[in-house]
Parts: sequence; structure tokens; C-alpha cells
Amino acid sequence: MKKTIMTLCLAFCATLAMQAQDTKAKSDKPAHDQKHECLMAGDETWTALGLTAEQVTKVKDVQNSCKKDKMAAKDDATAMASMTKHETELKGILTPDQYTKYNAWCAEQHGHMMKSDMKSDGDHMKK
Repeated sequence: MKKTIMTLCLAFCATLAMQAQDTKAKSDKPAHDQKHECLMAGDETWTALGLTAEQVTKVKDVQNSCKKDKMAAKDDATAMASMTKHETELKGILTPDQYTKYNAWCAEQHGHMMKSDMKSDGDHMKK
């Protein structure tokens, strides 16, 4: 009986430990990595945000530039400066409504609102 109780307690504690790790996993990434992941969204996401073919082409150019800059970044400060530049370029490509939806979608992907997020109308995009 004592072994059974100990086994159940051990299993319970292990389950709690694994759940605690899962809830923290997304927030451990630096902000520039989270923004990079959002910017690297696939065609389905950009289409869902309502981008035109011309806008998608421009976004892909920004994505390519962002990939190169991320690889060249030697520290977090450089990476963050690069992401700020690319976010500004993206904002210039998207309409205000598309940019708001993009920020809402990105925040949803990372489970929190980022500093650059605008007010959302609650219309969240799915990945």
C-alpha cells in the first residue's frame, strides 16, 4: 500500500512539473525572436490578413532582408534594432487595419501583447 501511494505521489508531482514547463515555454524567447517568428508568417497568414499580391511580394522582400539581418546579428541589441527596422518596413506595406490584425495575430501566437501592438478590435487571426 505504501509503495502504491508513493508511486501515485511521484506521478502527480511529475505531471505538475511538466505542466509548469509548458506554460512558460513561449514567453522565454526574447522579443526580437518572437517578432521575427511573426514576420516570417507564411502565405496563408498574409492572405488571411487581406494582403494583395503586390503587398505579399513586398512582405517577402522584407522577410528575406530580415533573415539575412538575423543571421548577421551578433547580439540582442543588434537583433532588436534590425527587427525594429523590419517592423517599420512592414507597417509601411500594410494598411492600418491589416497592421492591427497582424499585431493581434502575433500577440495571440505568443500569448501576450507586445509593446508595438495597437488596440485590437478583437478579430484574431489563426495560424
